[in-house]
Amino acid sequence: MKVTRVLIINSNTKQKFIVDFSNDQLDELAKEIIIPSERGMVDYTASDTIESLLTPNKYYISGDENSNYYQIDILEELMKGLDKTKELQSMNDLYNDNELLYNVVGYLVEEDNGNKGLFLYQLKKTNLVKDKGFWIFKKKAGSGNGAEVKVEQITDGFNLPVDDCLASLYKRKDEAEGKVYKARIYQAYLFDKVFGTSETQHKYVDRTLKKFGNSESQITIARNEIKVSFTDIKKLETKIYSDSHLTKTFANYHDTSRRKIKQISSDKLKEVLDTLKDFVKNNADAGFEQKNIPVFDDDAKELKVSEDSIPTFAALLDNKVIQRLLNNQIEIPYYKRMSRLKNN
Repeated sequence: MKVTRVLIINSNTKQKFIVDFSNDQLDELAKEIIIPSERGMVDYTASDTIESLLTPNKYYISGDENSNYYQIDILEELMKGLDKTKELQSMNDLYNDNELLYNVVGYLVEEDNGNKGLFLYQLKKTNLVKDKGFWIFKKKAGSGNGAEVKVEQITDGFNLPVDDCLASLYKRKDEAEGKVYKARIYQAYLFDKVFGTSETQHKYVDRTLKKFGNSESQITIARNEIKVSFTDIKKLETKIYSDSHLTKTFANYHDTSRRKIKQISSDKLKEVLDTLKDFVKNNADAGFEQKNIPVFDDDAKELKVSEDSIPTFAALLDNKVIQRLLNNQIEIPYYKRMSRLKNN
């Protein structure tokens, strides 16, 4: 692995500095960086991952310039504008009142064929040290590889992290060869936490909901026979944003024929909805109500979804309406989670 640059990143503002190391220093650093194993990593876009009741902790996403994945967007942004990125002049620039504002280190790598990559590592408490002299490497004037060393005494600082990778992005130079990007998220929960992805995901939710109502590129279901209509988008969004699982369902929704909701017939969809209605009617402890079931309009060939039924619609999109075989109990993830919270 050839490291070409080191970035110090503020994950909240996406501001970054370049740390100016010589080529020799970068080569030595590359020997220390630990690239994590991909064992257990799943395809985030695969139907079995989407339909799983468990959120993967390690996953990858392949995409191109037109892909709508917030993970790729976040990582790609960090690789842009490097020619205008300032070099770190003082370690004190990373602090405000002794508080470290820059919490991620990025290692930019490049292959001989021009393909590039970015590996991100979180700055942890174990990286922080106090009252030390830090080595700041600065290139000598007129020298491509040489460097002068300046020792700067500061109150707080950190050592560069080299293990426990958070995420990476691989960017292919030649688009004709296939997918341009491959993002690998090694710690899913931490990635969302570090980059505060809620706002980004909300933009994708809004985009998805609008696509269901867009007449030119409208998302349809049940073999493209059924349209979906929403009542009061603002209330729907509020409901979706209130639950991280619902948010991810709509933020990550892609209109692919691999989804079960796209493959079933309109008759099968109606049958599923009727089964849910019968279950509620005959089970006082169903956990959800009639108003929580989307309404099928056979004449209009339309599924009507409200604020109350959006959780069930989300479960249908991800094929997560579960019927227990032994007791015929039907579970919808959102209402199952709400029941657990209520009982705790």
